[in-house]
Amino acid sequence: MGCLLLGAALLTGAAVRANDSEQVRLGGMLYKEHCAKCHGENGKSGPGYPHPMWGDGAQIRKFKHAQGLIEYNRLLMPFDNPGILTDEQILAVTAFVLANHGTLAQGQNLDAGNAAKVMIER
Repeated sequence: MGCLLLGAALLTGAAVRANDSEQVRLGGMLYKEHCAKCHGENGKSGPGYPHPMWGDGAQIRKFKHAQGLIEYNRLLMPFDNPGILTDEQILAVTAFVLANHGTLAQGQNLDAGNAAKVMIER
């Protein structure tokens, strides 16, 4: 399953790092399935959202910390079917986005205990 997850993350156009957690790799699969259709395969210039999801020009820093982004995703994403993802899947997709943004350290996971402490500064 690890190879499948790695392959799915590679297909998203996002950087895959050797030390990414299984949560981030799962998030990559879920991003491809539920998010890429609006946000783009590489998190940039998607047909439904033309701004980058991570990196330079990303607007996720407005959430200040991971908890804010998790709550937003829980309420409104995916745009065409909010609520379809479980809490675990929302954490995984958010971890994937934050890992690609450089906010989540390699190997780190998101959970209810640390989400408010993971700051989105850039």
